[in-house]
Amino acid sequence: MADLPCSWDDYAHLQAALLRGCQITDRTWGLEEALNRVLASLQDNKPLKSDEIARAAASGGRRERHRARLRIVHLADNGVPAHPEDVLATRHELHVARAKVSEWEWSVLCQVAAGYDYAELASANGGTPGSMRVRVLRLRRQLKAA
Repeated sequence: MADLPCSWDDYAHLQAALLRGCQITDRTWGLEEALNRVLASLQDNKPLKSDEIARAAASGGRRERHRARLRIVHLADNGVPAHPEDVLATRHELHVARAKVSEWEWSVLCQVAAGYDYAELASANGGTPGSMRVRVLRLRRQLKAA
């Protein structure tokens, strides 16, 4: 059997590491990120070095830990809200904000709120991470001014 190129060998090792796990953790999300980076680099004919793959896995794990912490802080659901009037007022504000932007803009804002980073938004919506960041900043300013 022929030897695989270095990146495919790294890909196989990452898949084996995922196969050994039985839980979804920040580490497994990091390995998934590294797998995605290896595939993207092979598609671009720019194979990654082992240290770049390890850095991608570490960054993916760190990103997932950060997102998990944000979910704990902001999505804590204790059942009954303390003040139902506040919930109704917030819901009304969201409806007003949604009416001021297009469906695409609202979708982008929801993706940002869900924790997607600008590189993910750019790949899903077209453009660059910088252009998505500027677009979201302008949307936030537009909604804040109104």
